Amino acid sequence: ADGSRKIIVVAASGALDESSARRLADDLSLATTAPVPQASAPDIGEDREIILGAAKAQDAVGFMAPAPAANAPGALATSIALYVLSHGYGGRLGEEAIARRGLAYYIDTQYRTGVSGGAVTIATGVDPEKVDAFRHLMKAEIASLKTEPSTDAEIAEAKRHLLGRKISAAQSNEEIAESMLHDFLAVGRPESAGEFAARLDKVTRADVLDAVEALQKGAVVTVRGAGVD
Repeated sequence: ADGSRKIIVVAASGALDESSARRLADDLSLATTAPVPQASAPDIGEDREIILGAAKAQDAVGFMAPAPAANAPGALATSIALYVLSHGYGGRLGEEAIARRGLAYYIDTQYRTGVSGGAVTIATGVDPEKVDAFRHLMKAEIASLKTEPSTDAEIAEAKRHLLGRKISAAQSNEEIAESMLHDFLAVGRPESAGEFAARLDKVTRADVLDAVEALQKGAVVTVRGAGVD
């Protein structure tokens, strides 16, 4: 009634019978008596550079932008836009930075989301002499998502990837539990692959372009080793 009530969601996967699972849930509910802070979209701020006190073999370049909560209308569109931008060795940034220019070895891209907000993060290690070039390229590729919107082919590929991961990515107990938690955050219950595919089908090219707006509000963080001029 006072608005302070919070819901705690627990997912368990593995060799657990129903009674063991219930005991685990009861133990957690008794242990969790303090107020639970509500997650929200981060305050990103401006680009920044951090100089460490010691030399490093590689510097780090990261990016963070606010993103919708898992159950928000733009969540799937954000996942699609992010896939178009970067995924491992692929996407516009991956292909340009790794395959064509050799600026990075791998790019870690994540979309972390909770009940009331989330964040997109991109991170990679870069040789010191290539940091400026990679940072410039990353910002340019993010900007191009607005000036050169995702094509129908790119969006279709992203949808196939997301559906494929929904079907087969969760293999370990930890991954299965994480998938169950994401389903609860997104739709409030377990979601079948067919239901997920139906939600994906409703995402339009205009939706993906709208999702790019939040990415444009992100910031780049560069972490350099000592000895930088």
